[in-house]
Amino acid sequence: MTGKVVKLTDVVTGNYEALSTARVKELVMAGQYVGFLSNGTFYMVFNAAGNYDWKGLAKVAGDESVNIEGKVSKVGGISVIMATNIAS
Repeated sequence: MTGKVVKLTDVVTGNYEALSTARVKELVMAGQYVGFLSNGTFYMVFNAAGNYDWKGLAKVAGDESVNIEGKVSKVGGISVIMATNIAS
């Protein structure tokens, strides 16, 4: 899947902020969620160990195009990717 790293609240408002690595860290430390937006769908991203993978997203934040490989599912109505690879 191809998309970009965004803040969850930006998805709700439709006003996307360009996220740098530093901004992703800042948001997560403040209790905000970042995820992956692809074809209009917001995904929470988890790694193979089942942990929220904000660090993987932070590494590619700010890149125009991000590619994530993994298994997609819905958990409690939320789209989730169990990422096996995150790259730009």
